[in-house]
Amino acid sequence: MLKIKLAVILMVFLLLTGFKWLDSKEEKGTGIGGILGGVIGNKLGKDKNKELWTIVGVAAGAFIGNRIGKNLDQKDKEKLAEATIKAAETGENQEWENTESGKVGQAKIVQASVDTDTDKNSNCREIEQSVALDDGSVVTEKVKACKGEDGSWAII
Repeated sequence: MLKIKLAVILMVFLLLTGFKWLDSKEEKGTGIGGILGGVIGNKLGKDKNKELWTIVGVAAGAFIGNRIGKNLDQKDKEKLAEATIKAAETGENQEWENTESGKVGQAKIVQASVDTDTDKNSNCREIEQSVALDDGSVVTEKVKACKGEDGSWAII
């Protein structure tokens, strides 16, 4: 029980300080990912395996957080989201650039469709998001955006 209390105190401290003592996005991602992974691993573990699951969770969370932190900062993510929504609204491909981080990307319309999975039969668009990373590689991911009853588009 003492271990859990100490872990909670440490997590609260780290979250309240905003990891300001960490210098890079990569380090912050590693720290936050490790904590979240440890909590999830601890919850998944059963009695005698709880410590092992916690360790595995910390390692996996730290690795994933590191990769996310290394590649995109908050402004990059905002620019990507804005371009994706604008592509959905206009039906035209959109490019974006963050001059602070040097990252560039694109939101490209792949397919337009009507979503029949819901009762509303919303207009939808499949959009391929791409981001050029610092190492020269390009990461792509397909997302689906649909138009809501209020006329606004959202990623689903």
